[in-house]
Amino acid sequence: VRRGVNTEAVNTRRRELARSGAALLQLLTAALAMSAAGTSSPAAAVPGVTEKERFEAELEFVQALANPEYLHHLAQNRYLDDPDFLAFLEYLQYWREPRYCKYLQFPHCLRMLELLDNEAFRTALKRADFKDMVLTQQHGHWKARALAEPAPQPAEPAPTET
Repeated sequence: VRRGVNTEAVNTRRRELARSGAALLQLLTAALAMSAAGTSSPAAAVPGVTEKERFEAELEFVQALANPEYLHHLAQNRYLDDPDFLAFLEYLQYWREPRYCKYLQFPHCLRMLELLDNEAFRTALKRADFKDMVLTQQHGHWKARALAEPAPQPAEPAPTET
């Protein structure tokens, strides 16, 4: 055990992530059957999934869409060709609403979610060169934004009474 590491907290977080991953897998499986079942929410098709678990799993999935490597994986494995999966992506558009998007750490995911509505984009994601181009553009955007942001100013020292 390393010094300063709270192993109990680490193990608790691992269990939470495992539950979250299991809930995400259940939701994605339900998403593929969503249109056939005629439900408006994948959580309705998964017994035992709480609203909190659904929120966390969908948040995790939506944010994963900011990763071009993951999008390439989805395209290569033909998820982006499945009409039920595309219906799930359409369902996830609610994350654009201010009351939901404030929870996102990776706002690029919303742009990717929008682009996934385009069949040509989905098809191009199957190619490694296109995925690399998207990664390069994303990195360039982040770099330009970082350079454009003003550096944090040091706080003025509080006046002292003499």
